[in-house]
Amino acid sequence: MTFDKFVSAELPDPCTDLRLFQIVTKCMVHGPCETINSPCMRDGQCCKSFPKQFKDDTEENVNGYPIYRRRATEPVQVGKYSIDNRWIVPYNPWLLKKFNAHINVEVCASVKSVKYFYKYVYKKHEAASVKIQKEGALDHDEISSFVEGRYVSAPEAIWRLNEYNLSHKSHTVVRLAVHLP
Repeated sequence: MTFDKFVSAELPDPCTDLRLFQIVTKCMVHGPCETINSPCMRDGQCCKSFPKQFKDDTEENVNGYPIYRRRATEPVQVGKYSIDNRWIVPYNPWLLKKFNAHINVEVCASVKSVKYFYKYVYKKHEAASVKIQKEGALDHDEISSFVEGRYVSAPEAIWRLNEYNLSHKSHTVVRLAVHLP
């Protein structure tokens, strides 16, 4: 599957790429989550569905996320734990080598991804305003309420910084009352 070119969920070969192997074993291993205090545990089960099942090939799934290839290999000792490909979080090898950090990469091939991106880009913070005053007192400053309650999202901020027009004005079209003979 073409996904395997960009996303891997397997331990790399330490003989071929020792640096990537070290980064994956340091940053991309899920767990151990069998302890009771683990944040991913819900009712005695890992909410991230680890350990995953071994798979010889990557398969597309109905929910848009593929089931990544995780071939059965010999376990590797990482610290005091023995891990295999079932515990590896999906990653992109190039990004891992570039940033040497935990970067979970998932392929999302679904219409749901459009909704996710739209929600993520246009999300805003939650806000509430409360004012306590004497009964019957009328002290409402509409201008300060607007300034304090206004939210500029990331897209609007970048649009304003680049001095783009926020609205578009076109030529006015007026129908003239002309009668032909």
